[in-house]
Amino acid sequence: EVCGLASVWRRKDGKRTQNEDFLVHHFAGPIIYTVSDFIDKNRDALYGHVHDVLSESTNPLVASLYPQRTEEDNVASSKMTVGNRFLGQLQQLVGMLRASETRFVRCIKTNETFSPSVVDKTSVLRQLVCSGVMAALEVRRAGFPSRMLFTEFVREFRCFSGKPPYPSNDKDLTAKMMKHPSVAGRVTEAQYRLGTTKLFMQADVLYTLQSIKNKAIEPYVRRLQRWWIKNQGQIQQHKLKRGTYMIARLTEKAKTE
Repeated sequence: EVCGLASVWRRKDGKRTQNEDFLVHHFAGPIIYTVSDFIDKNRDALYGHVHDVLSESTNPLVASLYPQRTEEDNVASSKMTVGNRFLGQLQQLVGMLRASETRFVRCIKTNETFSPSVVDKTSVLRQLVCSGVMAALEVRRAGFPSRMLFTEFVREFRCFSGKPPYPSNDKDLTAKMMKHPSVAGRVTEAQYRLGTTKLFMQADVLYTLQSIKNKAIEPYVRRLQRWWIKNQGQIQQHKLKRGTYMIARLTEKAKTE
């Protein structure tokens, strides 16, 4: 969008926009740019002698950023700019990311004044919304946010395995457990997916499985509890009888002496 003197938009300093200003509606919000001195500000040629000096730096990080140039680099140095070099580094980074399994870390500023132990809730929420974190959470919530490794699922919900024979691998055993009558009656196949190593479930499926498990093992827990109480009672009774017997023996011994 091209701005002008009559535009309702304002620069960051609060001044009116000029005819050389234009606005781009980014995902995070509208940003105003200006074409004034645009070429001069980006005429950032990386001279060869500067590259050579930086490549001989005693700082390992600086030296790694500017490796020794080859003859081909010397020929192309007149056309090399900081922007071109940055573009090449970005292409290398993209290739590295595509060849690996990425994990993203989103950094959020707690306040605009960079003060410690101060959290501006409005600013934090705005950053989360503009960076797409909230939208990603909504998408994940609508999909299959809960996930467990097959080995963990089998260990946690072994009570759904049913009668033998059992499959030889955890994935097939997980599929069998999810078709258990007590589970299939409350969890449909549309609410979960079997991945390569994990079971993906919708938001409330894990809670439902835990409820079914608790209800299934409740009789056994109560039986174990009754046995434990009875056993503890017998142990205490045995200790009491033994103590009474020892007191009687000591009393008889004292009388004879």
